[in-house]
Amino acid sequence: MAQQAVALALKAAGDVLPAQAGATELLLRAANRDRLPSPYTLPFGLAARQGFDRLVEARNSFMHPRGVAWHVSDHTLSLGLPVAVQTVRHLVLVQPIEPGLVEDHAGLQDALDHISALADFLS
Repeated sequence: MAQQAVALALKAAGDVLPAQAGATELLLRAANRDRLPSPYTLPFGLAARQGFDRLVEARNSFMHPRGVAWHVSDHTLSLGLPVAVQTVRHLVLVQPIEPGLVEDHAGLQDALDHISALADFLS
């Protein structure tokens, strides 16, 4: 969901996205003032990047198993999920609404509610 929110924001700012961009690459683009000008620029410091990278690694190990047991620690989720949620929250709050995306806002809110429910369940 963070990846989708970033892609929408970058597209609205006129950035041309590569066909095969990874989630972290997109977040780094959104954190670049040249690609997503202030005040829309995503605050994405080193700690946020490390937490998000761990979440992406956990997701990738689940989606592409390599014959080992899949395990995601509470620590990994506690670092990565808030970054993903804060990314979406920031972009939802600061981005101008495009007429064609109004319906997407309700979908983003629904997805945020699901993430919040997961975080409550895990804590």
